[in-house]
Amino acid sequence: MPCTVEALTDLMVCPMPRHSLMRFCQQAPNVALRMASLLAAETISDWRLLGGLGTRTAAERIARLLLALYHRQRQRTAPDISDVTLPISQVLIADATGLTPVHVCRTLKEMRTVGLLSFAKGHLRVLDWMRLTELAEMSDTATPQPSSNQDGSLPLKNNGSGCDRYRLSESHP
Repeated sequence: MPCTVEALTDLMVCPMPRHSLMRFCQQAPNVALRMASLLAAETISDWRLLGGLGTRTAAERIARLLLALYHRQRQRTAPDISDVTLPISQVLIADATGLTPVHVCRTLKEMRTVGLLSFAKGHLRVLDWMRLTELAEMSDTATPQPSSNQDGSLPLKNNGSGCDRYRLSESHP
């Protein structure tokens, strides 16, 4: 693949020559099918994130990235947690979303102010699942039950363009 990977957490890597992998897949077609399925799902997810870089607002981009990372992290832990460790910086968020670190900082601050999430020192806590998934346009993903302290209000505003895009406030397009 013409790409690079940077590990943000500890991991164990087992390099395998391509010919050995192909031979293994021939001997274990059920494993090969599972690997192909996982690869296809990852590719679709990556294309969705990439496709949104030019068509989404800063808040939408950041919400999509944080939710995608949250769902990856949650697969390795209990499915009902709302606080996960995401050892990424605002600079990495900026790189992944095509924004400047300053714009990421402002957008995260606004997301905290309106009660969507808390993100500090590598920890993400989602405070309002419904509103965050609507903002990210990811309502088709599994959403944990909202906490009991939510009042159900939705300070997001429709952008008036006829499509279902939302923004945090009138001051940020």
